[in-house]
Amino acid sequence: MEMLTKLGIDHTFYYQLVIFCIAYIALTRLLFKPYMKAYHKRLEVTFGNQEVAEKLNAQSQELHIQYENKAKEVNSKVQSYYEQAHKEAQAVQATTIEKARKEAEALVQKTRLETQAEADRARTEIKKLVPELSQDIQRKVLSREV
Repeated sequence: MEMLTKLGIDHTFYYQLVIFCIAYIALTRLLFKPYMKAYHKRLEVTFGNQEVAEKLNAQSQELHIQYENKAKEVNSKVQSYYEQAHKEAQAVQATTIEKARKEAEALVQKTRLETQAEADRARTEIKKLVPELSQDIQRKVLSREV
């Protein structure tokens, strides 16, 4: 004990130690524990939100990749439909052109036949009129009847 008195520690040390312990316990329960609890909760929320954000970011990247794949798939389908429709349109166009060409050829052939028939009829009529016309021409040239 002498040593404690030489260091300047007297009987009030024990009172101070008891007051310190009581203050430490009170401050720990009233201040430090709620603060640490709130601090840890904030860390959990912060890191939890960060983890959620990373998960959402990963999901959005996956959805973006899926979207791109679907878009490519739809684009290829549309392209194939377009090519198929283009081929069908070309086939329809070719058949329509061929049909129109055949109809035009048939019409030309029919017109040729009609023209030929008209020409033949005109020739036969002219052949019928030739003797009569020749007599008229002779009468007029000779000024008398033959």
